[in-house]
Amino acid sequence: MEALNIDIDACWSRIGVWGREQPRCERLEQMVHCQNCPVYSDAGRRLLDRTPPTDYLDEWTDALGSEKDEVATDLTSVIVFRIGAEWFALPTSLLREITEMRAIHSVPHRTSPVLRGITNIRGELHLCVSLGYLFGLEKSAREQTPGRKIHERIVVIEHNGERYVFPVSEVLAVHRYHDDELQPPPSTVANASGTFITGLLDRDDRRIGCLDAELLFHALRKKIS
Repeated sequence: MEALNIDIDACWSRIGVWGREQPRCERLEQMVHCQNCPVYSDAGRRLLDRTPPTDYLDEWTDALGSEKDEVATDLTSVIVFRIGAEWFALPTSLLREITEMRAIHSVPHRTSPVLRGITNIRGELHLCVSLGYLFGLEKSAREQTPGRKIHERIVVIEHNGERYVFPVSEVLAVHRYHDDELQPPPSTVANASGTFITGLLDRDDRRIGCLDAELLFHALRKKIS
């Protein structure tokens, strides 16, 4: 193996395809590109065969021998949203789309107030439900936060082939949490939302109720059937 400091004439960057000096390399007409030239290939081999510096080997030896940081694999990902004055979360695996508010058309002779109607999402009609009514939440004035605009949204969720859309007062963000961050659900609440909550998360002075997806879809199916 050759020493670290080797002398290579980088002719390809002067008179080759990457250079501008004249006259051009006489081999270009035959080789078409410097990558096809044995001079270029030989220079590459010499660079690869050179002896690496001592500190380079030491650095990689330490890096490969050091204890690796464990990557968290037990995180749960949820989408956080607000309905009225209450914050909730659903697994992001259920999320299909978040879109702007749009017209909700009533369904004639509907028997359940949970079913608000139907709405058009990308050319397809979907059942639009009211989680606020299902949870027994009271309507509240829109939350005002200085310097931050709040937009109502339509959330599309799907589970085992069932798809629903529902309006929310605000979508906050996607959050990830460890199971040990989840606090026990409240023993008593002022509305029916506690029935669907499996645990509570505290995020930025917000208490977020994590919803039971199976129970939620079961309740929606039962209410609108």
